[in-house]
Amino acid sequence: MHDDAPSKVFISFAGEDRATACRLKADLGRHDVQAFVDEEDLPPGRDILLGIDALMSAADYFVLLWSKHTPGRSWVDAEWSAAFARELDESDADRFLRDHRVFLFIVRLDDTPLPLLLAPRKYLDARGGWDPVVDKLTAAWRRDRLAGSPIRPAPVTTADSMDLGRVTLYVHNQALEVTHTVVVPASTTGRDVEKLVQSALKLPDRETMFDGRIGMDFRYRLFTGGLPLFEGPLSEAVVTDDSRVDLVVLVDTFGPNGTTSKEVYLSDKPPGGLSPAAREALITAAFGHLRI
Repeated sequence: MHDDAPSKVFISFAGEDRATACRLKADLGRHDVQAFVDEEDLPPGRDILLGIDALMSAADYFVLLWSKHTPGRSWVDAEWSAAFARELDESDADRFLRDHRVFLFIVRLDDTPLPLLLAPRKYLDARGGWDPVVDKLTAAWRRDRLAGSPIRPAPVTTADSMDLGRVTLYVHNQALEVTHTVVVPASTTGRDVEKLVQSALKLPDRETMFDGRIGMDFRYRLFTGGLPLFEGPLSEAVVTDDSRVDLVVLVDTFGPNGTTSKEVYLSDKPPGGLSPAAREALITAAFGHLRI
């Protein structure tokens, strides 16, 4: 996906929700997002099955509109199942080209339960208003382009950002090339956010090899706009829902002869001590779970 090209989105829906799908297509278009609405976007005479497959393959994202009309629709089931499989398939070349970006997004139109495979996923709830859904979708895709990395939920489940008084932070680390969403109370402080992020992302304090003879100690700092995160209330730090926060990892390495380096960035090569292979093995053991 090139930065100067519009994002392409495939919208899947039941026939009764076509008007909503067309509305979403029009609203996304005003945000420079090109949306596909099944056969409506196929060239005349094109085989429907092959055409839809081509549209889904060309799409950067997939949006499933879920309502009381959706369960049992085999065509919709086939589409979201294919989207779900594409997102999970680590061997999919397109996924590597897209930097492992999240592909499948869900918009709930009513309280109809989601299928078991989709139930754990975070979704957007149109019952709380239509415009916020469009804004959150397009904002996520803009962040996707800017981050140049995946956007995934935190490994540890956090509170739903739809709850009153909570904000979703997009925590990005350049060295690991990952971005995760972490939900925190809006009333918390910047100092507490560092602890919440470390807990939610399961960030270790230490990783060792060879019975503890060599290893790395880690410390973490959060930045916004290139400055350390304000230690006071988030409201005073101008950190709001959907803000991006940069996670900086500081590393001390140690070996059989004691400490070999102090407080270097994760992206920097520590002077001496650990071999490149040992360093990579330690980093993978410590942070590999963030790349899954």
